[in-house]
Amino acid sequence: MNTLALRNMYKYSTVVFDLSGVLIDFGVHVPTIAMSNALASQKIYIPEKTIKQNIMFDNVNLLKFYCNVHKCSNVFYPVYDVYIQELIRLNKYDHYTNPINGAIETTIKLRDQGYAIGINTIYTKEVMKELKNKLIKYGFEFDTIVCSDDINISSPINSMIKRTMKRLNSSSKNTLKIGESYSHLIDSMNTRVDTVNIIDSSSNMNTEESLFNMSSDSIKNLKRQVIMNNYNKIQPKYFINNINDFNKLLI
Repeated sequence: MNTLALRNMYKYSTVVFDLSGVLIDFGVHVPTIAMSNALASQKIYIPEKTIKQNIMFDNVNLLKFYCNVHKCSNVFYPVYDVYIQELIRLNKYDHYTNPINGAIETTIKLRDQGYAIGINTIYTKEVMKELKNKLIKYGFEFDTIVCSDDINISSPINSMIKRTMKRLNSSSKNTLKIGESYSHLIDSMNTRVDTVNIIDSSSNMNTEESLFNMSSDSIKNLKRQVIMNNYNKIQPKYFINNINDFNKLLI
């Protein structure tokens, strides 16, 4: 875990966070449950663990894939409608939107030190309407939120991190992206943005926060090592256990 180099934060002026699994929703449960429920509404049953392993920025195509595999392409739009409504419903519960330990404090410290702050999310703008107000109420500091439907694949600005940098007038050289998944990593690497991957609250850890906290240090460290080993050839610039550890690295 390369944290020594991460102390050289002076080279960055912008920090961009994934929302789920980094700032809120420890374990990234909401998108997984919403997709499972939406598919089940049309009698397409996919284990939540399988969905979580394939969750990505473009969840529209993931839903299409599951519908096509089950020869139900004609029900994609009803499934998608249920998916959006399930995201909105689940995000009304504090259980799913409670800030991850250290997340609010990290954004406040970054703001105090003059960093521009962005948030990327697989949620649509419709889903983020109420959730954005919750984030503000919790005390999160941020300048912009880029949603999945802010991106036009045919546009030169065809990724969330590119769109975020454009809004914040930032460049790849002075931007740091903090995420929790392969999709975040690939999106950032394609844009040559330095990346930090959070382990403990990620979808890869696949557990509830309370259960994770009850685990022994040896079990936690074993799980962390397994997750890091699974990245194989595609590696972030840095791994870090959790957002609170990143907060401690800020002066």
